[in-house]
Amino acid sequence: MGKRKSRKLKPTTKKKIKLETTFDCPFCNHKDSVECELDNKEKKYRYGTASCWVCEEGYSTRINGLS
Repeated sequence: MGKRKSRKLKPTTKKKIKLETTFDCPFCNHKDSVECELDNKEKKYRYGTASCWVCEEGYSTRINGLS
């Protein structure tokens, strides 16, 4: 008699969490007026920018990977 084949569990993949790209502005308090952009093209200089299209305030900083 042979052994019974056990069922192998398929490896589960983690779902990527999508982050929001529009936020409320902390300066002028307009809803969904701040847009965020991440520039990942160059590995040496990766920047993220957030800018409000109502009051024209902006902020940019270097980003790092959370891998």
